[in-house]
Amino acid sequence: MSIRILQIGFSFSLLIFVPQIFAATTKTMDLTQFLQQVQDNNKSFKMNQSSKEAALDKKTAGDISLVPVLTFSGSYLSDKKQPVFTGGTETINTLYSLGLAKKFSTGTQIKLSGNLFEATGKDISNPAFASVFGQYSTGSLGLSFSQSLWKDAFGRGTGLRQKRETEVAELEVSAIDLQERQLLIEAESAFWDLIYLQQERRIRETSLQRAKRIETWVTKRTRDGIGDRADLMNAKALVVSRQMQLLSSQDDNLAAQKKLQDLLELNANEQVPTLVANLDQPRPLKESLKGAGEIIRLDSYLSVLEAKVKKLGSLEANDNLRSDLVLSGSYNTNSYENQGKISDAPKNIANTNTPTSVVSLTWTYLFDTKVKEAALNQVKKEAHAAELKSERKRIESNSSWSEIQRRYEELGKKIEAAKQIAEFQMERTKVQQDKLSKGRSITSEVITSEQEAAEAELTLSKLKVEQRKLEAQVRMFILLGEKI
Repeated sequence: MSIRILQIGFSFSLLIFVPQIFAATTKTMDLTQFLQQVQDNNKSFKMNQSSKEAALDKKTAGDISLVPVLTFSGSYLSDKKQPVFTGGTETINTLYSLGLAKKFSTGTQIKLSGNLFEATGKDISNPAFASVFGQYSTGSLGLSFSQSLWKDAFGRGTGLRQKRETEVAELEVSAIDLQERQLLIEAESAFWDLIYLQQERRIRETSLQRAKRIETWVTKRTRDGIGDRADLMNAKALVVSRQMQLLSSQDDNLAAQKKLQDLLELNANEQVPTLVANLDQPRPLKESLKGAGEIIRLDSYLSVLEAKVKKLGSLEANDNLRSDLVLSGSYNTNSYENQGKISDAPKNIANTNTPTSVVSLTWTYLFDTKVKEAALNQVKKEAHAAELKSERKRIESNSSWSEIQRRYEELGKKIEAAKQIAEFQMERTKVQQDKLSKGRSITSEVITSEQEAAEAELTLSKLKVEQRKLEAQVRMFILLGEKI
């Protein structure tokens, strides 16, 4: 007896706790969680993140010309070519040089250098030449600079390049952001589609149950001889029709789940989370556009950035084709060790008694040929075309935003009207069912009211989903000046 009591108690515990366990393991997800999961799982977002980082690295890499450069070289020369001015048979030279060069953003280029040199003359017959050129070494320390006074004066050319590369980086990052927003809109659209299909399936199941109840009732009336066989066939056709609608809805539901599975990049054996959402909760269109400024579509913003890039490119090209005046100079110390080897060259390398100084001014001019004119016209026309494109895109953006607002308001009105229709249809169905049960209505009227009530409810849900999808389109808009 006690064992039987324990078995009953254990069974009762299972009835209580097993549903709780399954409920705990069933994963539900609202819109915010779903979109976050898409961003975390979908490789497109990870790929885009790498592309954004690459675009920013590309901008930084544009200053590669400003990176200090260290050079070291060594050379050995054996020259037996005749005649040798010293009268010898061979000249042997050894040279080591070390340099450090740096270009600054002001356009100034500076170089520090050091040189060690050794020369040996073989078989010099003239004693005077032999004493001077037979064996000696030299060393020098040098400082040189150059500065453009026109093209890159105070870093004008460098500044134009940096501005252009900054705009290019923002353009590339914004283009990637556009792709991400489009994917999020697609994901949200798929979310609302499944929400609608889940609701449609529930409505189809409920409609099927009502149709079966009508069929049962009509069958009983026909069997009792007080019903019409045509009504029975009509009721049976209604059941089959509702079954087909349910099968179609289930098929659409599976297809929608497969799409979400792909967006979340789930394995084939992983179940799509149960989606939860409130279709009756609208989101103001400007909710995500916080702040002041002109509302502009993101692809229009890309055209604004492209116009900036083209304009800066035009200025840069024009600057590169200008005449230039370059001031340059150098100062080098010189040491000389008679009969010295290369190891002796550094002894007096810092001696300033015998320096070499150079100052020069160089003017360059590119002749005004058709080639130069074409190069200038090309970039100017490209910049002008980009500006016109930007203006056109701005007009399209304003029109698109106005149209979204208009459609949103119209959908709100349609939803209110659809709510009333659905309420009236459901009330009509209840009345028709009540009249039928009292024998004061015909089956066809009940069936018609059932069908119209179900369709009215689905129409209302469809309008709400359409409104939620329209709210998702706001992702394509930003405030002008917003940094992406």
